[in-house]
Amino acid sequence: MRHIAYKKIVMFCSIICFGFAMVSCQDDEELNLLGYPENPISVNAEDGDNMNISATYDTQGKLVLSSSLNRTWRISLATPSPKDASIKIAPILVNIPADKVTLDTDIINLPAGSLYQDVTLGINEEDLAFMEDNLQAEVYELGVTVSDANGLKLNTDSSLGKLVVEKEKYLANVSMIASQDPTEIKKIYFNKELLGDPISYSFKLQLDKPAIEDLEIKLIAEGIPADFVSSSQFTPFTVKIPAGSKESEDIIWNITDDFLKTTEEDMSFDIALKAVVDNEFATMVSQNSQINLRVLKTSNILELSTYKPYEWREVDNKSRWGITLESPWKGNASCLIDGTRYDVVSMNVEEGEIGELVVDLLSTHSLVGIGIAFGIDYYPVYKVSAAAESEWLVSTDNATWISLGSVKNTLGGNDRHYYHLGVPVEARYVKYRGKLDAQIGKLELNELYMFKTKE
Repeated sequence: MRHIAYKKIVMFCSIICFGFAMVSCQDDEELNLLGYPENPISVNAEDGDNMNISATYDTQGKLVLSSSLNRTWRISLATPSPKDASIKIAPILVNIPADKVTLDTDIINLPAGSLYQDVTLGINEEDLAFMEDNLQAEVYELGVTVSDANGLKLNTDSSLGKLVVEKEKYLANVSMIASQDPTEIKKIYFNKELLGDPISYSFKLQLDKPAIEDLEIKLIAEGIPADFVSSSQFTPFTVKIPAGSKESEDIIWNITDDFLKTTEEDMSFDIALKAVVDNEFATMVSQNSQINLRVLKTSNILELSTYKPYEWREVDNKSRWGITLESPWKGNASCLIDGTRYDVVSMNVEEGEIGELVVDLLSTHSLVGIGIAFGIDYYPVYKVSAAAESEWLVSTDNATWISLGSVKNTLGGNDRHYYHLGVPVEARYVKYRGKLDAQIGKLELNELYMFKTKE
């Protein structure tokens, strides 16, 4: 009996101990879960480096995005959850209509031990009409956020990811495009008359993208003397570029030459042709908002060149021309019309001012150009004995002289100089004057040429 009682006591104690052990293990497990750290939920796009997107208009006026708005977003836990998690997803939409987007699911279920799941969000069929219809600058946002989460200590404080789209305003940049050169318009004042073509200039207005609506542009000309503003005009008077177009028709600016007749002196005017745009969706490009012209009235009709135009013809009977040399010229004047380059007439710089040289062409001709062949020294160094500056004068009676102007030598070591006349000139007598080049020390001429146009 004593033995049976002892067994019962031992069994009872064992049950008590097992019970305590079981209570102790359950408490430990519950305590561990209660101490489990917060598990943040993150939202990241597959292309995480391209979260800022630009929307710009191309040269055809089409809206172009730097990247697609369709994305796969990964909903991730920081660490695998020991319990199942249910996460509710909602789209982030700023300035984007809800009916334009599709989210493939609005709830994801992560089994215990799982870490992430992907969702996709995008614009239906890449339809950007809601952006294209808005011509103003705008900021759009598209992404996903966790709106609710059920699970063990899930943290949703920063559970969102989004794309930011910065769309530019539709703005056509307008430029003035010159359709002719040069920008210097020269009028020759010769024998008390203004010669040359009428003063006019042609240009266009060009847009970098189509006009979004009919575009009217105002034109103005600045730099014209106040008394002659009314003689300036643009054709067409008002420039209109239709919606969808990128270029105007040709525009012609012209002005009568009355403003150049107020004096017999040479004159120059700097005139600016400007375009002014007053439109919400167009603006002038600052560096192309005007064309600068110089209108020049000059009595100097000479232009120095190294070439003789094909249509020039030499004045005939050259060998019979008469030539008169004034001191300090030295040499046989006939060498200037003998058709060879062997002999020269010359003068040295220390002998003072250049004397005049007069050519009698025997009869009156309509001259378009004059040529000189200057002397050349080959030893000790190659050197052309050309004038530093040359002046030509003409006369029909050897009494009344008209200067054609003067021109500096810009041809360096070229020994043949051709003087182009801005307008044909009637002349029988031609006079030459020049200025010596002090560095060369002398002036040598060995052939003269007079040119007219082909008859």
